Amino acid sequence: MSHLELNSLDHLYSTNAAPKPVEAAFIQHQADILTSGILQLQSQIKDMQDQLRKHHGVLSPVRRLPVEVISEIFTFVIPYVLGGRDREDMLNLALVCRNWRNAVFLAHRLWSGLEVRSDPLPACNRITDWFGRSGKVQRTLKFVSGEAGHSSDDCMVEGSQCKLWALPVAKLLSCGPSLHHLAFELNGIECFKNIVKALESCKVGTDQRPWDSVRIFTLNLRQDCDEALPPSESVYKYLPPSATSLHLTLPTAWAWGNDGWELQDIFFTMPMNIPSNFLESLTTLFISCSWPGPQLFKVLQRCAKVLSLTIDLQNDEPQYDFSDPFFQEHSEIPLVLPEVRTLRLRRCTLDGIYLLDFFQAPRLVTLDLDFQGEDISEPSACPFHDHQSFAVTLQNFLARSECEETFQTFRLADACIKTRELVQLFHLSLCTVIHLSLENVTLVGGEDYWDLSYFLESPDHLPFLETLELLRLPCSCRGAYIDTLFNSLWSRQPLETDDGQVVLPIDGIRFLKKLVVTFKNDDPPLPSSRFGYEHIMVPKWRRYADMFVSIGPVP
Repeated sequence: MSHLELNSLDHLYSTNAAPKPVEAAFIQHQADILTSGILQLQSQIKDMQDQLRKHHGVLSPVRRLPVEVISEIFTFVIPYVLGGRDREDMLNLALVCRNWRNAVFLAHRLWSGLEVRSDPLPACNRITDWFGRSGKVQRTLKFVSGEAGHSSDDCMVEGSQCKLWALPVAKLLSCGPSLHHLAFELNGIECFKNIVKALESCKVGTDQRPWDSVRIFTLNLRQDCDEALPPSESVYKYLPPSATSLHLTLPTAWAWGNDGWELQDIFFTMPMNIPSNFLESLTTLFISCSWPGPQLFKVLQRCAKVLSLTIDLQNDEPQYDFSDPFFQEHSEIPLVLPEVRTLRLRRCTLDGIYLLDFFQAPRLVTLDLDFQGEDISEPSACPFHDHQSFAVTLQNFLARSECEETFQTFRLADACIKTRELVQLFHLSLCTVIHLSLENVTLVGGEDYWDLSYFLESPDHLPFLETLELLRLPCSCRGAYIDTLFNSLWSRQPLETDDGQVVLPIDGIRFLKKLVVTFKNDDPPLPSSRFGYEHIMVPKWRRYADMFVSIGPVP
């Protein structure tokens, strides 16, 4: 069609008239040309966008990060002790580019912790080469027995995997790199005996071995910990002589029987023959034990220099035999923990808290009680709901310890307690605390956390408080409760204005230095604040009182 004829098609674009066949063919041809042009332009745009991304990539600030900074970032990404999968993740980082590879090899901390398993055990030279990249960073080596469920009898059989891997482990601990922390996770005491025997066979002269320089020693026995030997022949006498920190995890005293879980009688009298000279050199002790006999207490009796003590009760309810002469003696004369500054009870139960009835800690600074594992989803399942003994036990322990001059920090986690009992503790036994932390604590009775906020309103209550942590609160507290909390704290520590100048509280009233509130993430959060107090008070506290304030989800 000619140009003149093309102009005659204008009426088709402004009306609904149907085109003639020749007109339709011409219009289709023009549409195909336009479509082809659009596709070409889109292809050009895509090519230009790809080139633009490459240019932006070259100009990315990440490329200008010093290798040392990238190395430091990697140390926050990779765990301290690397198992098989962790090692793969780290090496994958090294495959991204040359800079990242250099950063991985420059970060000595990434090469300082290693977990190896017995199935199969890597060659000793490979472990030595790995630690060779750790520089002067303190090293951690963890051995894990891979045969789950085998008994002590299996360990004593010649040619068993336990005996086969004991010798190369012993050679590594005799001739390998120096170690700061050595950890064993084994099925039973016989596994440890095999390693100790192999160590003694590898010992040559008086040369210092890596085993002899270990400062932190971890022994986790899953089962079969009965030595059936006199103390003089105990395998515990071969523990690393330089260790000042012991982490000991012992198997539970309960076993599944015909009638469900049954307490094994052997754990009432099973010895724990750790030498006195070893215990007397410890400054840190973590012990996981819920045995019903006095073994735990007899160990603690000899820990004269321990500063940090953690007792893990494994969610069991210790069935102590109070007719035992040891318990009868120490019910009247408490067991003194003379140097303990930090006392932690982990996976505790309501019955387990009775441990405190036997202790006296005159230099206590921090008390940390964790009832992890308790069912606190419903009030009827709360361990303290129908009992008064928790508050009484805690008050008696602190009064007996006479630690008012040193006691500063109290933490309660994963527990349920009546609000009035907690407030009573704050009035009486905990009135000197400087650092208070409540984590996933369910308060029942009264107005729960609202009552706690009203209590904090008076500067006479917890007058020395400097750090307040309310962690993993219900999301229902996100709105109105935060307003109430801020109002109470503002009444406690007002920032008054005098001729436009901010005036801090009068002498004698301590200002909070740190406030942290987090919420559970199992419910949708409510609005942050109904009246905006969070946005009004927090900036003033931060600016004029140099106060750290963090209100948010679970960190």
